[in-house]
Amino acid sequence: MKFSVGYNYDSGMFAFLKKHKNAIEAFYFPIPQGYGGSGRHRNEPPLYPKQIPALLKTCRTLGIKSQLLFNATCEGRHGFRKSVFNNVAAYIQELKDQGLDAVVLANPVYMSALKKKMPDLIIESSVNCYVRSVEHAMHLRDMGVDVVTVDRDINRDIDLIKKIKHATGLKIRLMLNEGCLGHCPYRVSHYNYISHKGIPRASCMEGVFLDAFCISLYVKNPLKVFRIPFVPPEALSYYKGCADFYKLSTRVFTTQRIAACLDAYRKEYFNGNLLDILDCPGLSFFDYIDYAVLKKNKFFEKMQKCDMPCNGCRYCGDLFRQAVVIKTKYLKENTETEQRRTIRIFMNALKRPLDNDTRLQAFLRIGQAYVALRNFKDAIRFISKSLPLRYRGDAGYSLVEPFSMKAGANEKTIKAQRYFLLGICYQALGYYIKAIRFLRKAEASSAGEGSIKTRLVECIHAFGNRERMRRLKGH
Repeated sequence: MKFSVGYNYDSGMFAFLKKHKNAIEAFYFPIPQGYGGSGRHRNEPPLYPKQIPALLKTCRTLGIKSQLLFNATCEGRHGFRKSVFNNVAAYIQELKDQGLDAVVLANPVYMSALKKKMPDLIIESSVNCYVRSVEHAMHLRDMGVDVVTVDRDINRDIDLIKKIKHATGLKIRLMLNEGCLGHCPYRVSHYNYISHKGIPRASCMEGVFLDAFCISLYVKNPLKVFRIPFVPPEALSYYKGCADFYKLSTRVFTTQRIAACLDAYRKEYFNGNLLDILDCPGLSFFDYIDYAVLKKNKFFEKMQKCDMPCNGCRYCGDLFRQAVVIKTKYLKENTETEQRRTIRIFMNALKRPLDNDTRLQAFLRIGQAYVALRNFKDAIRFISKSLPLRYRGDAGYSLVEPFSMKAGANEKTIKAQRYFLLGICYQALGYYIKAIRFLRKAEASSAGEGSIKTRLVECIHAFGNRERMRRLKGH
């Protein structure tokens, strides 16, 4: 079984393709931003357009299909001008002459026009075409589409996907791991926003989460996370004879994370943090989802049969309490109950084999929960267990959010977080020498975070005052 994966602007992907060529059917990459937008919000490196010929050559050498993404849902008010289209078409023809195999489109007008110009170019419809019916797919077929990517909202409706395939005669591509909400009301607005490369955060409306609009829905009802229509690695057998190609959404993943995701689907087995293999910025609302618990409770089979409304069914609520940890900053009430639930979920996870970063996260999150419960001795015990673990920088959404630091997650800031947590624990217990030692280590590993310095000054003053009191008593 093979999969398509996307370019993340990491030059290490060239070696990745060579290493995993037997598991990769296609490699997709976006059209340069000078020609239009695409379906992911990424800052394009200045040299990216010059990398594309090398990408095409690598794919051709390895026998991997090359796919150019032009799947923005809006090209702006000039999108249908002859000059704009002709410029795009000329660029695609240039790439085709260098070996480009396929182009993935969201605009049906461009589909027809490009097929007329380049009949032997493979035209694939983007998932952003929202194909949810036989009739829609038939329209696309008549416009020249060779492969249709069905809307991920119908991923679990296998009978409908089969009907689309048989009625149209088209090849079917299934997007497996997109983590967007099913039937999300923000989807069209979100992709239009991405298509125009976003707007400055400072000028955004109050309460809007920009590239993670769905967070507002999770704030109201976090159980909605179970409505994500992803296809689990173990469920691929359901789609035999139905889907022809499988797409992994990976353009915002690190190369190491792409490898882990590809490995899970290739082996049709996964047992870790579900957030590590799903792609959606809105999932940053969550800290951890224990996929082993979902499997144990036959999640995929249950969701296939679930047709809403819930009508008193407690399945999702029970599953949530066993498997899901919300980021601390989004908790409505940071209660003792929530902290003890966090400890229980991560303690259960630690009973199974975990990758390095998830294990590190578990120790830290348990430690954080004990800090919130003011159980500083147990907090020290678990945070100390994380110290020998080197952070590899690829935990995806499972990264522990810095307790007080705003710096991006990397090995140094994760070290700083561990030292900082130990420092405040020892401070609370009155062990100021140890507190000062760890806070100084945190300061050395951080980017000048003010809260660390504040704590350090407090400990130095407290230690100094205690020593003065001892000297006075000695006299």
